[in-house]
Amino acid sequence: LKALAAAGTRAEDAEIIQEVASTIMAKLTLQEVLQYTNNRNIVLKRVAYRALGVKGGNSGAVFDALSKGVKSKDEGIRAASVLALGSFKNDKALKQVISLKEDTAGIVRRDVARALGNWPTGTETETLMNYLADGEGDVVEAAVSSLHKRGEEGAYKPILQLTRGKAHPHPGVRKATLRALVDLAPRKELQTVISVL
Repeated sequence: LKALAAAGTRAEDAEIIQEVASTIMAKLTLQEVLQYTNNRNIVLKRVAYRALGVKGGNSGAVFDALSKGVKSKDEGIRAASVLALGSFKNDKALKQVISLKEDTAGIVRRDVARALGNWPTGTETETLMNYLADGEGDVVEAAVSSLHKRGEEGAYKPILQLTRGKAHPHPGVRKATLRALVDLAPRKELQTVISVL
């Protein structure tokens, strides 16, 4: 884990390495993962918060740790905590997730959008729709993916608007948009989607 933590400090590698490291860390006991949330190495700490989402289910100890993480000064810990809270899928977790919907850090807003993908259609849909206009491409991509995952048919037209005019500069947004349009388009709009492809 220490080697992965060192590699996870490079911005271009951080996301994938922290994802892999959190999967590895989730194989530890819950107590061991909770201990890592107090580690001095910030990357291991972030990975531990992320691993709690894989590990925790509906554990009270995990929820308490993630609630603490949501209030962290470190944006990586806030992001990992909010993403992990998405695995709880209950009202208490939703309240914590939504508390960060206007966070100044793009990675936190991105993970709010990702977490909201775990709740049913109609839950905080307005937040996801607002994220379609976010200045950070990763946030827009996550919002489109979550709206798609939830089958939010009312998101078809706003997502279609992302294809109008100049192509979105973020490749992940373009990819997520095309995937969502194929599944969310009403039958009568299929020709419109085909023209976008």
